[in-house]
Amino acid sequence: QDQPGIHQALIIIDPGHGADDPGNIGPNLLREADVCWELARLVAGRLIGAGARVRFTRTEVEAPDIRERAARANDLGAQVFISIHLNAHDDEAACGASTYYFRGSRSGRRLAESIQEFIVALGVGDCRSHPQSYASLKETRMPAVIVEPCFITNSDEAIRLELPSFRAALADAITGGIRAYFERSMLVAS
Repeated sequence: QDQPGIHQALIIIDPGHGADDPGNIGPNLLREADVCWELARLVAGRLIGAGARVRFTRTEVEAPDIRERAARANDLGAQVFISIHLNAHDDEAACGASTYYFRGSRSGRRLAESIQEFIVALGVGDCRSHPQSYASLKETRMPAVIVEPCFITNSDEAIRLELPSFRAALADAITGGIRAYFERSMLVAS
């Protein structure tokens, strides 16, 4: 069943890092780039199943810089931009999910808060949604969100991230947040 709003919407998924850039490494030697790629693949499949069109900012073997990723999204004229990363901190106890949007983007904030709400519903700690001016948020011409569902530097979260069932649940949550954003946007527009 196609969801109103998301049907035929072009959604750009930006899997963080890639190629020679592994991103952060967990205590279990999990590479951020690998987890981001897998989550992006899972989210893409679910979005396509909901009737959306999906493009990635990179292939599995590329690591374009942030500005190039934003430019690719702009060139495609996407409706939303979702960048998937994992958080990291010197304090191994740091844990939980956070999302980021460009300050001043009301749509970006609604999208970030929607995704955050679905991830937190999985029982992941709530590090909330925050305005930021990262290039990938600032230079995209559509609502853009960076999703960091866990801390790869937290041993408990890093172990959970190894589980296909947890990755699937995160992909469901990210997709659910995106779908809810489109449904709410339709209500606002009507």
